[in-house]
Amino acid sequence: MSICPYCEQGNLWRVSIAGVDENAVMCDECDTVWKQDEEVVYGNGKNFKGFMAANDRETDWQAITWKLVLEN
Repeated sequence: MSICPYCEQGNLWRVSIAGVDENAVMCDECDTVWKQDEEVVYGNGKNFKGFMAANDRETDWQAITWKLVLEN
């Protein structure tokens, strides 16, 4: 499984988030999020609250649908 470059503990998942037009990648430990087209590296991710704000959305944990854990 792919490990988060921020916390170095969590697994990375392909997710969909209600109200956000594209899929994303999210860490299941620290909740860092990357847009689908971003390289998943340290410095590119946003915390979930910041990601939602950047997409003009309220922080809503129920909006996340965990789809697939990413492999290396």
